[in-house]
Amino acid sequence: MTIATQTSKTSFAGNGVTTSFPLPFPFQHEADIKAVLRREGADIPLSHGTHYALAGAGNAAGGTLFMLAPPATGETLVIWRAPAIVQEVDYVENASFPAETHEAALDLLTMICQSLQEQIDRACSTQ
Repeated sequence: MTIATQTSKTSFAGNGVTTSFPLPFPFQHEADIKAVLRREGADIPLSHGTHYALAGAGNAAGGTLFMLAPPATGETLVIWRAPAIVQEVDYVENASFPAETHEAALDLLTMICQSLQEQIDRACSTQ
């Protein structure tokens, strides 16, 4: 996979009906996705498995978040990618070079950088 977008966050206005929300960015693991409902200026954290389900982990085009109950009119669903900051690849000396494994590690680093940049941008915009 390659990371062909700089998008790592999206939001949707609730209408009391829609429960399926496309994620326009890739994610490697379901645990990488975070979501909140914004209501009257307050963020209400949502939990995977309790409030929503996901499809599309590992898909370069992104995936879909399925809310178990639709966000109400006046609420905003905010979804972002927040991968764990880990390095899981271990290369063995003199072994063949695993190009797909290496590319996945670079993809994860790019996703981490995008997540950090989103946090920096948000912090700077509140000043």
